[in-house]
Amino acid sequence: MVVARSGVNPRELIDRVKAKIKDLEAGLPLGVKIVPFYDRSELIDNTIDTLRRALIEEILLVTLAHIIFLAHFRSILIVTLPLPLAVLSSFLILYYLNVTSNIMSLAGIAIAIGVLVDAGIVITENAFRHIEQAGVDPRDRLAVWQTVLASTKLVGRPIFFSMAIILLAFIPVFALTGQEGKLFRPLAFAKTAAMACATVISVSLVPVLCTLLLRGKVHREQDNPVMRALQWIYRPVLRWALRHRAITLGIALALFSGAVFLSTRIGSEFMPPLNEGDLMFMPIADPSISLGENTQIALRQDQIIEKFPEVASVVAKVARADSATDPAALNMTETSFGDQTRFSELGGGSCHSFRCPHRVVLPSGPGKNPRWAQAFDRRSFREHWLGRYTTG
Repeated sequence: MVVARSGVNPRELIDRVKAKIKDLEAGLPLGVKIVPFYDRSELIDNTIDTLRRALIEEILLVTLAHIIFLAHFRSILIVTLPLPLAVLSSFLILYYLNVTSNIMSLAGIAIAIGVLVDAGIVITENAFRHIEQAGVDPRDRLAVWQTVLASTKLVGRPIFFSMAIILLAFIPVFALTGQEGKLFRPLAFAKTAAMACATVISVSLVPVLCTLLLRGKVHREQDNPVMRALQWIYRPVLRWALRHRAITLGIALALFSGAVFLSTRIGSEFMPPLNEGDLMFMPIADPSISLGENTQIALRQDQIIEKFPEVASVVAKVARADSATDPAALNMTETSFGDQTRFSELGGGSCHSFRCPHRVVLPSGPGKNPRWAQAFDRRSFREHWLGRYTTG
């Protein structure tokens, strides 16, 4: 087991450990190999790929929206360029705040990606419409500059305060303590940093890009068939809502009351299940069980589990390891197994389907209480038990 120091880059650490193991294998006896049974590199790579995919999808959606609603290709760069800049700038802030790029911090940036472009889109669309309605010739760069300045002043303050309100909504997350605080504070820091950077970029860089890239033909809103169709639907709905204000307020109040009622039934689990790929089976036996009997039960469990094609390897640890960071008792067993990549290739579903009682029939023992978990959940539980970060 390799214990990482606080603040170390786990991906680089894993690569160094693998290189060291490769060097050590040359001196091992014939037929002896060092085989890792839990490797976090795949989890780290999948997390980074998720953020990369979310960023690319957001850029494509923004591009598609501009093509449909503005029909102006140069303005696409105005709102797509600030998106990666805001993400990169947030990493700078996280670096100086000593917040590492872990699962939760990257999740915070991924959550904020949908909001990062909002301010830039509002400023760009407002400048575009001001140029159209004022009849400004895009070739007159001074007139374009003055129009963009006036349109930005018009919406700059509302945009700033709207983003500030969204940021203030995350203040309660910073007050979380214990396990919840350790999990969600990096997410709140990352989301706040990304949105703060996006706000600054939207009121500084975006207007400059508007003065440079708003060129060519500026289409009127009435010339866009999509906008005409949306206005044809929206205007009668708006007139009906204004004429029937009591009914409109009643519908809004009913929706609010329904949301409040449902919020009382969602429980207190804020962490969605993480499909890490590897599973842990942790049966807890009677405290009076002997070490030998518990070991024999673990061996029979391993033999049953490794028969399933979804399982790449299975390793059981009985009782406590020779480490001060392991709080396990003598009657506890931790069995690590599974490989999500093989699960998908073999069509075996997911880790959750493997836990189904009808799929796995394991031997019982005195007072056996089986528990399924993932390594990430197990580490979080252990850190909460010890009251501090102790395992890597």
